[in-house]
Amino acid sequence: MQRHGGGSTISGASPTPESLFAQLREELPELATRFVDRVQAGIKGYEPGALVSYNDLHETAMTSIGLLLDSLNKGSPQEALLSFAESLGRRRARQGVPVESLSMALQTDFRLIWTRMLEISSEDPEATLVLAHHVEPIWSIVETYSAVTLRFYRSEEAQLVEDRLNHRQIAIGRLLAFQDPSESSITWVSNELGCDAHG
Repeated sequence: MQRHGGGSTISGASPTPESLFAQLREELPELATRFVDRVQAGIKGYEPGALVSYNDLHETAMTSIGLLLDSLNKGSPQEALLSFAESLGRRRARQGVPVESLSMALQTDFRLIWTRMLEISSEDPEATLVLAHHVEPIWSIVETYSAVTLRFYRSEEAQLVEDRLNHRQIAIGRLLAFQDPSESSITWVSNELGCDAHG
């Protein structure tokens, strides 16, 4: 490896997409930190102290970028990536992250990977040309990951809405059935309905 301008490049033969993916694998901790910095600085809901903790973001970035690189190297979305996309979508829905913010964070994965690959191959015109021919399959895999994540986000969001409605219906039923309700019962119903207990 040789260092140029703060990043490592592959010495010897022109880098191939596979060798670029391998190098990005080595840079995974740095890429994850870049990801966190970008989303915390520019995406609503991801600000420090907001809906998602730094550790959650960093661990998610380490896993998601690593699985994306594995899939890119294999040439198709791998099962581990799709399984992670499902769990991520459901978790972000439970955390209350806006769907637009989640979508923007997912797009950051692609921009981060693609930009770094361009940086590594920038000194070799042939490598840049080879890379240009791979932009469509790279984008296709990232798009699949994004689509699966958002699908399960919406599924979990719909389930959460249904659960809240069921809780409200139970609360209303208990309220109507009360003859001489206790203080704790009134408090529980008011919390479920989002109203003042004394009212």
